[in-house]
Amino acid sequence: TGIETKYRFVDFAPSYCRKVRKLCDIDTNEFLASWSLHPDTKKKDSSAKGGAQFLVSVDHSYFLKTVNPQEKNALKSFFPDYQRHLIKFPNSLLSRYLGFFGMLTPSSTTYFCIFNNVFSTKVDLVFDLKGSTVYRKTKDPA
Repeated sequence: TGIETKYRFVDFAPSYCRKVRKLCDIDTNEFLASWSLHPDTKKKDSSAKGGAQFLVSVDHSYFLKTVNPQEKNALKSFFPDYQRHLIKFPNSLLSRYLGFFGMLTPSSTTYFCIFNNVFSTKVDLVFDLKGSTVYRKTKDPA
């Protein structure tokens, strides 16, 4: 079409996420390869009230979730404490934030985080810890 769109990616927490990936024994090159454009990359249907979009990596090991600017700022502010928590409690059940990025175009900015898929291994019980059960249902992860 002759229209060229320029994309710029920004890594908002490179050192924190690199350390978390190292704590999880995740090779950065393999992590990035999981997000290569591939026909099997799947968009997950989302019931998120905030309109977040989810993608699942080709190998189903990771989720990508879009975040709004307020969530971006909150995530950025808690990364130091989050990393200290994971170092102190390596068996924590908290999801591991493995990447935190922004994609900038001339007309928009999209923020997203990447975290491990806790359902990539067998899970016996699933809980929704957001506190409200109103209009909240979950499907069997299997």
